Amino acid sequence: MNRWEKAGVVENRFEADRVRQALHEANIPFLMKSFLDTAYDGLFIPQKGWGAVMVPEEFLEEAKRLIGDVKRTFEKEGIDETDQCGGDPEVCHPEGSGRGGLLPDDGGSVKSGD
Repeated sequence: MNRWEKAGVVENRFEADRVRQALHEANIPFLMKSFLDTAYDGLFIPQKGWGAVMVPEEFLEEAKRLIGDVKRTFEKEGIDETDQCGGDPEVCHPEGSGRGGLLPDDGGSVKSGD
């Protein structure tokens, strides 16, 4: 019987999908154990991450390397997205808009259903 080891933690479902794909392509058996608990509506995910990646111990080192590669790529892509607005935080998140994006500000008005 193979012993399964924790190869890493994924921070969200998107990262989990990419790790899943990388491990599948490398023919590494794996198990994703989600920390999502419907009773607490994801309360502990910011502390523990979205889930753990478990692999047989003979694949542990290769799986850790692949997970690290995916995480570095995932982080780099997040940085690239902030560069779409030229890296200027005032353009990406105009002060007072509360919108946090490249959407035009409509003055924050809320239309009532009169």
